Amino acid sequence: MMPSVDYAAEGKKYLEQGLKLVRNGDIDNAIECFYHAAVAFDRAQYSKLIPTLWETIGNLLEPSFKEYSSKYFEALQKGNIQEVDEKWYQFPLAYHIKAASYFDWKKQNDPIHKQAWVYEWAAEQLQHLALYEPAYTLFFRAAEKAEQTKTGKAYPGWPAKLYQRAILNFIRSYGTIEHAPIKHRIKKDIPDKEMIEEGLKRMEKRYVEIKDQAEAYGSLAMAYRLFKSALLEGGNLTEAERFKIKERSALMRYYFYKRNYFRAILEWLSGPGFKYFILVLLVITLFIFPCIYYKWNLVAPVRGKLTYLDAIFYSIGSALNIGHSEFYAVGSGKFLNILQAAFSWLALGMLIWWLTRRLE
Repeated sequence: MMPSVDYAAEGKKYLEQGLKLVRNGDIDNAIECFYHAAVAFDRAQYSKLIPTLWETIGNLLEPSFKEYSSKYFEALQKGNIQEVDEKWYQFPLAYHIKAASYFDWKKQNDPIHKQAWVYEWAAEQLQHLALYEPAYTLFFRAAEKAEQTKTGKAYPGWPAKLYQRAILNFIRSYGTIEHAPIKHRIKKDIPDKEMIEEGLKRMEKRYVEIKDQAEAYGSLAMAYRLFKSALLEGGNLTEAERFKIKERSALMRYYFYKRNYFRAILEWLSGPGFKYFILVLLVITLFIFPCIYYKWNLVAPVRGKLTYLDAIFYSIGSALNIGHSEFYAVGSGKFLNILQAAFSWLALGMLIWWLTRRLE
């Protein structure tokens, strides 16, 4: 079973017509011809027919398919359907392409928006073919155009995602975002470190402009995770660690805005927050507990008089669960000793958990 429309011939016809219009200076109509040529050539890939047939069988097996499509069948049999889509689609087969429908294309009056679209579609095709180097430049151009559109300003997630895909394809090309190797710098328009870093900043800025902050930081965390994975695949452990830290920071904010405060604290502790936890632990062990032991006489020495230095050694020993032969707790000091031991076990558990997260 093959499509009744020769899409390759259709595409060639529109391509030749578009080139002729360009030579005659009719740019607007040439754009329309090139659009139809691109769509036709995309549908000419008959390898797409296999998944299309499986999907069609699934649609036809839907119990409501006949009833849902009855009016369409009647119009089709009478020849009353003159829509553009009917010209392109061989009902009930539907070929999925990386482009907007012609209705949306004609409806869009902003040429910059159309530029963003076509650069994005071109980049997606190149990415599908694993041509990552030309793909990232087109994703970058698409992102720059998308930022200038009303849609891009109202929905900043669109240009942010395009910048994300540009950076990801750059990493796939060079295994880094720090700098493109000299051997790849044949053309002047290949982005260097400054341009890619600028794209990263723009991506971050656009994502955090999303009104739903949980969605914003969730998307940002996912972007960092993709960068980290791509860098790890390329053996770039240094830069991967950089994005691992950024991912945890974004996840902390994501859980905070989702009101999952416990997970937010855990993400904070798994990253830069752990050093503050250690600092607090030292302050409590070396200053707060010894001060309480000494000031309220909650520890008594076997011989002589308790000094503040003795209280510090007693606090350290209690934290490490080391037995005391020269001191013993009195009164509320026994309860405080148990509390400090419990705190120490908690700290040990946190240390093991932190080390486990760091080794992931």
